[in-house]
Parts: sequence; C-alpha cells; structure tokens
Amino acid sequence: MVDHRERGLARGEIVGQVLNFVNDLNKKEKVAPKLPARKEQRWRVPPPDIVKINSDGAFVQETMKGGWGFVARDHQGEAVIAGAGRIAAVPDVLTAEASACAKALQAATDFGISRIQLEMDSSILKQALLTPSFDLAASGMLIRDIRDLLHEHFICNDIILNFLFLDLVTQ
Repeated sequence: MVDHRERGLARGEIVGQVLNFVNDLNKKEKVAPKLPARKEQRWRVPPPDIVKINSDGAFVQETMKGGWGFVARDHQGEAVIAGAGRIAAVPDVLTAEASACAKALQAATDFGISRIQLEMDSSILKQALLTPSFDLAASGMLIRDIRDLLHEHFICNDIILNFLFLDLVTQ
C-alpha cells in the first residue's frame, strides 16, 4: 500500500522495472524502456462563488480500519474548511471514500456552504453518486444519504476525478 504522501510509481515506471528484471534474468543487456510521457494533473481553482471540496478515504484491508480527510477551498485556493479522522471499522474502500465525502458535505452544510464542486480520486464513488448502481453495496445506505444531502443542500455543478488529490495539499 502506498502512503498518499509518497509518490507511487506510474504504470510506465513499473513496466520499465519489470522489463529490466526480466532482462537481468535472461542475462541480456539492460535496455531502458521508453516511458510514456506523464500528463501532469494539478488542482485547479473553482469558479468564483463556488467552493471545491476534495475528499479522500483510506482503507487497510488487513485491519479493516480506515481514515478520511477533506479540504474545501474557495476560488482563490484558500482553505475554507478541512477535516480528517479515523474509521474504526470499515468493510471496503468504497465505504472509506463515501465516509470522507459524507464528512466533507456535512461540514460544508454546517458552515452554510451550498455552491460546490466535488473532487475525488474514486471513479466508483463518482458513479455511485450519479447513479443508483451501488445502492445495494455495503455502503449503499451511506451513498444514498450523500446523494440526498447533495440534492437537498447543495448546488453541485461538477464531480471531478483527480488522482493527484494530495498534490493540492502540498501546494
């Protein structure tokens, strides 16, 4: 498991290491594989009068424990609210991601924030929030609650996938 504070290897880097390993096993000369160019993703500010909420969940399968975190930023990139915590018992990754999103939305509601963009690194959670396809999952009730919260308290103009969530925390 890669800690979100550490940079994980890109697919091209992993492929390169595997190819080098195979070449070593075959006692051939090492050939540096051509790595695909990485498209750099960076956090982008939301439009004026919109707060962008980034949420992320963590799950450790061995212990069935997890964590959640979020940060909400305005159109100037200034943090408006943030939070993080542990989850004592979590059945899967989707539940951890959904818990993070739910905590973020509840905090935004408590602060009177209503115009938002959601940004997350879970394509499954995005699909679950946009369709009823995961309503029967272990986290289905939580996902339905998030969907209800979104419809009742927010004007959400976009749900964005960004796999470099923590890049914005370090900026």
